[in-house]
Amino acid sequence: MNKGVLKKESNNIYDNNLYVIAHDLSASFNHIKGFAEILSGKIADKITAEDQLYFEHLILAVRKSEAMLSAITKLSHIPL
Repeated sequence: MNKGVLKKESNNIYDNNLYVIAHDLSASFNHIKGFAEILSGKIADKITAEDQLYFEHLILAVRKSEAMLSAITKLSHIPL
């Protein structure tokens, strides 16, 4: 095989791995965010304002992580 073919194959493997990792992490973050939102809603009248703020920070952190993973997923479809 020549170097061009090897580089293309290597890039394809890299892109596929990025996509799989981002997809799997995204699923986990969706579960965390969903659980936090449900839990926060169920106990909203039983927790302090500070505790509610913790839930909001958790949900915000997951949203930021999802945005980052979305960018990685898009990047994985661009030839290097």
